[in-house]
Amino acid sequence: MIGSAAMSWHRAARRHGAHRCGREYLAEIAPLLRQLERATMNVMALKGRGGALSLSVGASLGSYWLIPRLPAFTRAHGEITLNLRTRVGPVDFSTASVDASQQHEAGVAERS
Repeated sequence: MIGSAAMSWHRAARRHGAHRCGREYLAEIAPLLRQLERATMNVMALKGRGGALSLSVGASLGSYWLIPRLPAFTRAHGEITLNLRTRVGPVDFSTASVDASQQHEAGVAERS
């Protein structure tokens, strides 16, 4: 009796540990699954014509240069959805969900 109770407890502990591990795994991969779903929906909806582009730009560049040019871009490429994000400082592509980033560095280029 004690042996079967111990076996039952051991199985339950192992089962609950797997659930915790599964929850941690899901929390880590959930953003990737959402990104994959979004990409799949874009391909299905647009049949390879267009899609979405997430672009990160500095606030000044976005306001003074990029936004005034967006109507012409939309007329020429209406099948592309452009998602803009403004930021201060460089983009960390390992954590940011953007496709591209424009950066401007002040200073003089090195000459060889």
